[in-house]
Amino acid sequence: RGVGTQRSAAGSGSLGSDRPTPSVGQVTAWYARRRVQVVRHKLEGRHMATVLMSELRESKVGWVKKSIAAGHLEQVILGPPGSHRRKCYTGHEQDLSVEDQARILIETACDEGILGRTWNGWSPQF
Repeated sequence: RGVGTQRSAAGSGSLGSDRPTPSVGQVTAWYARRRVQVVRHKLEGRHMATVLMSELRESKVGWVKKSIAAGHLEQVILGPPGSHRRKCYTGHEQDLSVEDQARILIETACDEGILGRTWNGWSPQF
């Protein structure tokens, strides 16, 4: 079969059997375009929560999908009430000042709620 018309083993049943499977090259090209788009959004000054949530919405991982649907991940990404991340977040794409970007980056990098979730085995020494 030609590119884009392959059937996956999982799709050999009645559901999705005629659905084309993208080639490795197509997936790689999409992923590369997506990564460039993410970098462009970061360089334009978009709020990190907006960029990160758009990436996470594309996830195929079950627990990520459930956490997004429940609003849990967005709450973690925005930080505790009163955080600068929350103050600057509108939920829409907007460009932030360099000062706000730097402050949000530092605040996010120091957030125990994010560190404990992103690095399995993190154990702070206080």
